[in-house]
Amino acid sequence: MHYVLGRVARERSDHAAEVEHFTKVVANTRNEDLASFSRFFRGIALYQSGSALDAAGDSLAGGLQFEASVADLESVLEGGGTADMRLIAFRTRGVALTRLGLSEDAVRAYEDLIAAAPSALERSEFQLMLMELYYDLGRLDETKSVAGSLIRSDFKEDETGEFAIRDRAYFVLVSVLLEEERYAEAHRSATAALRRFPASLNRPTLMLVSARALFFEEDYSKAAAAFGRFAAAYPAHVDAGQSLYQGGYAHEILGEYEAAAEAFGRIAAQFPDHVLVADALYRSGENLYNASRFEDALSVFIQVVDSYPRSEAAEKALYSASWTYMDLDREQESLRAMQRLVEEYPRSGFARYAQFSIGDYYYSKKRFDDARAAYKKVVSLFPGTEEAKKAESLLADVREDLASLAYEGAFERFQQGDYSAAVRGFEEIYVDYPQSYSALAALANKGVALEHLGDSAEARRTYERVLSVGANDPETSDISKFARLRLENL
Repeated sequence: MHYVLGRVARERSDHAAEVEHFTKVVANTRNEDLASFSRFFRGIALYQSGSALDAAGDSLAGGLQFEASVADLESVLEGGGTADMRLIAFRTRGVALTRLGLSEDAVRAYEDLIAAAPSALERSEFQLMLMELYYDLGRLDETKSVAGSLIRSDFKEDETGEFAIRDRAYFVLVSVLLEEERYAEAHRSATAALRRFPASLNRPTLMLVSARALFFEEDYSKAAAAFGRFAAAYPAHVDAGQSLYQGGYAHEILGEYEAAAEAFGRIAAQFPDHVLVADALYRSGENLYNASRFEDALSVFIQVVDSYPRSEAAEKALYSASWTYMDLDREQESLRAMQRLVEEYPRSGFARYAQFSIGDYYYSKKRFDDARAAYKKVVSLFPGTEEAKKAESLLADVREDLASLAYEGAFERFQQGDYSAAVRGFEEIYVDYPQSYSALAALANKGVALEHLGDSAEARRTYERVLSVGANDPETSDISKFARLRLENL
């Protein structure tokens, strides 16, 4: 009864109950086979329990479980057991020894087993365990050496099924080569494995690895095709969406924008809940834009913003939409999109670009008051950024432009003989734009307008103000000289 209860506990992954029931079997049974099976299952349960404790941070308790596991599994191995039991026992004991910091003991044990193996097939099974152990230990050179030996060895096995020793050796070898960034070799090994083991359970992963190796080798054309083959062969695979994304990216690098847009778009169509959907749609829009399909690109950008408003892709899409509107000569919609970006995503890096672009737009249209307001907003909302620094510099230019426009207006009134209005206009320029070049020129011309009005005293005071302000400024020396001459003639 306890043996049955132990197996039930095993099905439920209740390792503590497993250990309890199998311990009672070992203590009470006289059936050696039943005792051996119970030690085997208890040893596996102890290892799994130790792994859980170790993962939870209780290394001491986990270590005790590993030690007990090793003892049980060694007892099973000494007493015989079935071939499958022995393989699992050897493998689990090796990993448990490694978890106990006794990896060299595990290596020596496998080496002894390999040397004493009565057949090539059994030797290969122990070599496989040693290869896995080396890989777990991060000893990559030894891993490759054993994997290569397994691939080249002449033992007989069925290579038409879902698992084969050489197939696993290829898989581990490819994994190591990828870790070492030896992409060309990884691709060749993966291709060899795919040809040799068409029914392998590793086939999807090897296909994907092969495609990624081509991508990292910068053979983007072949990589795009390989990613496409994987997605077509395994549309329900967990990595199918990722494969489409990487294939789309390869097409994008190649400048194949239509193909890239199609690949990115398929992710949303086939995997609507995929974590990459928002970004994939955005990239689809970008590639449609690069293909000069502006209306289609705009539609996709708006879809991203409306469907995934909390995603980073939405911020990028709204910014891209604003410029797409501009390309379509829909300037007001472009400005509204930029303003929306600033209002709804103020912490986005694109918000400061958008606000700065609003200022640039108004500046290009000579709407200097609007440009000044927009640039000031850049400075206040995004202090310390490059855009804020550029905006501060441009604000000085805007001030000069505004002062120049105001100066032109005041001077026009002067030329029309409306000297009183000219006096007011020139004074306003000096007050409103004191740091501009036009300010001092306006003040000097105010003096001339006052002369025309017959107010020599106020004109004199105005010229004296000019000399007081501009006396030591070489850039305004011509204005100071003009004011001095006017004073001398009063």
